[in-house]
Amino acid sequence: MSAKCIYSEYDKIVGVVEAYPPVEGDPVATGFTVSAQGHFVTAAPALWKANEKMPLRVRFGGSNGPVVAAGRIESDDHLMLLQLEKKAEPYPTATLGSEPLASVGDSLFAIGYPKGFDLTIFVGGALTSRNAFVQSTLTTWWQTNIEIMAGMNGAPVFDVGGRVVGVAIKGHDEFARVGYVLPLASADTILDKAGAVYKDTGPCSEITPAENATVSDESTAGACRDPSHGVEKWNEVQEVSRESGWIPEELDAEKWCALVQNSISKNYKLPQFEVLETERRMRRNGDVVLYLYSCKLRVQSNPSYLLKLSSACGN
Repeated sequence: MSAKCIYSEYDKIVGVVEAYPPVEGDPVATGFTVSAQGHFVTAAPALWKANEKMPLRVRFGGSNGPVVAAGRIESDDHLMLLQLEKKAEPYPTATLGSEPLASVGDSLFAIGYPKGFDLTIFVGGALTSRNAFVQSTLTTWWQTNIEIMAGMNGAPVFDVGGRVVGVAIKGHDEFARVGYVLPLASADTILDKAGAVYKDTGPCSEITPAENATVSDESTAGACRDPSHGVEKWNEVQEVSRESGWIPEELDAEKWCALVQNSISKNYKLPQFEVLETERRMRRNGDVVLYLYSCKLRVQSNPSYLLKLSSACGN
């Protein structure tokens, strides 16, 4: 299965980053090695960016794994590129995905160090929207249903083949199953500094045409339809609009649409949502300010998965 393969391939590549010596309450982040020379990509907490002299270190392989010192090379608004201390052997590196990275509905996995926990893989995730509303602003971040907990920022996000296709940025402030991911194509400035190489297949891609091949319905021996194969089609697609009515509660467009998604998700089978339009209006009723929120969504649900021969079929 993809989850087992991804975990076994990356448990020595994904590390937890922390200030040294550690101070209780300081941020931690996840990151991953992208070159044999020890280039390491992680998130960029404000505390680390503000204090450039704060020493950092990276621990690999769980709570008892080896620790290496790390120096800063460059950072941008979201990511930081570190240089791990030199060693005789080359560092194992992540396989970075070339375009196309992922489509809405594709399965995603993430590996990282949630604060207070050991190395953890998050399974059952999917790309739910290619453009996320964050604090009422439409961004190029992906919206996923991966739970990005504290400490998971900077974690690699994988497709079913084990290619890194994005980097976990943050979770939603209120809804655990809404997580924001920076697509790898938006991290090219940092990755190019590391001399990154992009590939079409990952370490967990099936290696023979017969194994992971899409097959016709006339030749189904040993094949199955599994979520890890990706979505072939959505059997139900519709647009849904909701209005709040005039209420005294001040929200933002992102929160209102998230509330709508949460309230209607039970009406659909495995839904994926795309935000099409949002609006907030306001008026006064005497001394009281009232607000009206509207949200228009495209809802894709009841997926049919690709029919393939793969290890997911238990063959």
